This record gives sequence, C-alpha cells and structure tokens, in this order.
Amino acid sequence: MEIKQYAHGEGDFWCKMGPFFASRQVRNELGIAMSSDESYTWFVAFNGDEVVGFAAVEITGGTAVLRHAYVNPANRANGIYAKMLEARMAYAKGRASLIKVTANVDSIEHLRGHGFTAVSTRGQYTNMEWHK
Repeated sequence: MEIKQYAHGEGDFWCKMGPFFASRQVRNELGIAMSSDESYTWFVAFNGDEVVGFAAVEITGGTAVLRHAYVNPANRANGIYAKMLEARMAYAKGRASLIKVTANVDSIEHLRGHGFTAVSTRGQYTNMEWHK
C-alpha cells in the first residue's frame, strides 16, 4: 500500500477520485457530499493502481480541518485509516496550531490516541480538536 499526496486537482487526481465524489454509497457513509478546492490537500491510498482509501486536510489560516476519510469496505482493518491519519497529522502540524475533525463512533478512540479531545457532540458525530 502506498499513500500519495495530491494538491487539489493535481495530476490524475480527478481521474482517480471522480468515481468516489459521484458515489452515493461514499456520500451516505461520510454523511456529507465531498468537496474540494485549493485549500485541500488529499492523501490517497493505493494498492497498485486501485484506490483503497482517501482523506483530505483543509488548511485555512492557522487551522487545519481533517475531512472526508474513507477506506473501501474490502480494505478495512488493514491499518489504512491509521496511515492516512498519520500522514495528515504530519502535514497539518507543520501548517496549523489547531486541527479539527468530526469523528464517528468508530474513530473517536483512535483520534484520542493522537491527542484529540472531544469538544461537542451533534447526533452520531463528535467534534474533536488537537492543539499545538
């Protein structure tokens, strides 16, 4: 497995990611339609040429927001989410003093292990923050 970093729209980004942006299954699982602009940096996990997961970081001022983390169901429990989180954290820590994320129940404990604390809960989602 290899994780490639993409700036918004860089190289073959849209060719690789377009099907996920259009997928109703991905949108339903994430709980929101995906978006991207120049403030986003993407981390895409590949197994050969196959996209097996992806996640983004949006940087605005001194704040980074972790967005759109997804791993294909057939590839879960293989550490892909953890590797993408580590890559995004390393990237964000060099550019922001505050990192925010909206977590589902499956990722809360993992995020706590990386220094995130819960700040609020909205329905099934928990807003968490990491401070430098």
